[in-house]
Amino acid sequence: MKYLNKETNGITLSRIGLGAMRMADVQQGVDTIHAALDSGITYLNTGDFYGHGESELVIREALKTRKREDIFIAVKFGGMLTPDDRFYGIDVRPQNVQNYLAYTLKRLGTDYVDLYQPARINPHIPVEDTIGAVLRRHTYASGSCQGQRIDL
Repeated sequence: MKYLNKETNGITLSRIGLGAMRMADVQQGVDTIHAALDSGITYLNTGDFYGHGESELVIREALKTRKREDIFIAVKFGGMLTPDDRFYGIDVRPQNVQNYLAYTLKRLGTDYVDLYQPARINPHIPVEDTIGAVLRRHTYASGSCQGQRIDL
């Protein structure tokens, strides 16, 4: 496995990550995550809306036998899905962001995520307001959305 030349949040970050978008079957998802981690991958990417939160629960299960501090977890938030998993919008209103984060932390079974980012931006809501809501819960945030980088 190749790694980036610097540590991120104390983690040696792998150049390849594992996306957890379609991990609805718990055991298959756990096995996939374990295989990725065993191969040297240290970066897991998910979204709070992937499988209506089910992907985060699969990651939680997989990490029960691993050291959380060795894994970089990135989470996208704000995607809105219909019950049959069709994307129908984005909600990055600041008053909802802290709630999304609280549920993500609970589903993942951790007290932090390494990267918390909006799935998309809403041109009618300043991105500073959206990320500011994360900062009110945590002291540091860095995110990217559709190629734009935001460092606060």
